Amino acid sequence: MIFEHTSLDVIVCVASWLAPEASLLQPPEWTIDEPTAAAAVPVAKADVRDAIKRVMPSHVRVNISSHPDASDPKLADEGAVPVEVVSGILFDSSGFIVTVAEPLTRADSVCVDTHTGNPSVAVIVGYDTMTNIGVLKIDPIDLKLPEFTSSLELEAGAGLFSIGNPFNLGPAATLGFVAAVDREVKIGDHDWRHVLQVSMPVNEGDQGGPVADAQGRVVAMLLTTLRQDAARGMTVAPQGVSFAVPMERALPTARAIRKLWEASQEVTDGTSPKSGRPWLGVRGYDVEDPTLRRHLRLPPDVGVLIERVFRNSPAETGGLMADDVIVGFAGEPVRGSDDLSQRIMSAKPNSMVTIDLIRAGEPRSITLTIGSY
Repeated sequence: MIFEHTSLDVIVCVASWLAPEASLLQPPEWTIDEPTAAAAVPVAKADVRDAIKRVMPSHVRVNISSHPDASDPKLADEGAVPVEVVSGILFDSSGFIVTVAEPLTRADSVCVDTHTGNPSVAVIVGYDTMTNIGVLKIDPIDLKLPEFTSSLELEAGAGLFSIGNPFNLGPAATLGFVAAVDREVKIGDHDWRHVLQVSMPVNEGDQGGPVADAQGRVVAMLLTTLRQDAARGMTVAPQGVSFAVPMERALPTARAIRKLWEASQEVTDGTSPKSGRPWLGVRGYDVEDPTLRRHLRLPPDVGVLIERVFRNSPAETGGLMADDVIVGFAGEPVRGSDDLSQRIMSAKPNSMVTIDLIRAGEPRSITLTIGSY
């Protein structure tokens, strides 16, 4: 989990319709409704003009500027500023936006265009590279929030549409359907679980955009396609194999990132804000294979198998080891890697927590101090 704060004083926002050259969670202001049978109506066979109109204002264009690459003489000589363009979804009336995290790791400044067409300077609230979820904040002026719903009852063939900004041409809707549910996909450093596979291609500028059903309810956020990442040495698959993270998984992470940022803004001594970001220092994955669960002697429906413990991390200092399986955190069961990530983000830096785990088939508990950085 990486948490960043960008001062408004150092961001210059330019009008950007020009094409670039290149978990104790705060209750949401909306609720996730149970999907109805209408969610399975094929979008391609329905008139979804009204649904698109309802979702379109919640889509934003995110313009991410970074320093020129010193290894590129052309950029260095001309003083060009590389710009990446992705999409985002407004999820809170206070001006919070959920988007993809990966481009934010390179950002120096961010400018957002809302449905009004007016550019707005954005603060990088934070991002979680494990889940590829990032959060931005803009001034809450004339914002239009979408209705959110769960994807849990979606099946292959259910009609959907997405809204993105393909190749920076401007907001555009694309019709499609659910190709598969509950996918597990490894792309580069990302190991995504329980994501939707959708038929809509994700072009440059679409990542982070909303995926909605025929009623105009947002069910997921676009992540990527496999083909787009081939140039980075990642898995290659035919175009159209695209993935989206369900909102019932993306939004709890986004709210936890927001909560962490808001805590950092609180004044502790009247002169300076709180600092420090919670850090444990492990990488792990869900244990879903029944044979492996029996071998590890795990209780039902819990457990994150630790693949790596980072050197000099709170986890290493506290005694966690690779191949440990974390089943509890601060007295609460850990039901998966997303759950563990959210619990770490909700912990206070320098606080003591007890972690329940299974080591070599035997249960044990260790108490360690959550770090900060």
